[in-house]
Amino acid sequence: MSRRLFVALVPPEPVRIEARRASDHLRRALPSLQARYSDPAATHLTLTFLGRVEEPEVDTVARVVTGLARTSRRFVARSAGLGAFPSSRRASVLWLGLEDPTGTLAELHRSLAAALPAGDPSQHQRFVPHLTVARVKTLRGTPRALVADALAGFEPAREAWPVSELVLFESQLRPEGARHTPLATAPLAPVSAPEAAEDG
Repeated sequence: MSRRLFVALVPPEPVRIEARRASDHLRRALPSLQARYSDPAATHLTLTFLGRVEEPEVDTVARVVTGLARTSRRFVARSAGLGAFPSSRRASVLWLGLEDPTGTLAELHRSLAAALPAGDPSQHQRFVPHLTVARVKTLRGTPRALVADALAGFEPAREAWPVSELVLFESQLRPEGARHTPLATAPLAPVSAPEAAEDG
């Protein structure tokens, strides 16, 4: 028996609200777009996707994630503008971006990808922190320029996201969509008082 696993960050309520606002904006701006919009209540930022992991190895993966979390300090990211993969002209995924001046998101991604077996070769490409807003079924009937205008027309609120833990999820594929179940939570190291004072 195996489980389909990934490691992610779960956003706070203000960022989930921002994701919902982004979704509403795109629905209004692109009424003809054939896409499946994500549920903002279940949104997450994937740091690494492991794919199928055999049951005996799940505890080992959880220990690795916990160990990496202990070596990383808590930090603050912020919601940013909208974008598309691979581009607005060939959009297959529409997303809400995240800003991280500390670079910790990319560092966590690299550390997890190096320590755990990646189930998705695309993870070796440039990491772009994001929350998926919609998966495009087809762009037929939707002008490419209109997609670019819709992405550029969103005004981000730049909501703060205090990142304090990693979560190991199991993803179960179902006809109505994937169901994500948290298996383990790994707290990041707290910021010391002197560091907090410097950041302030």
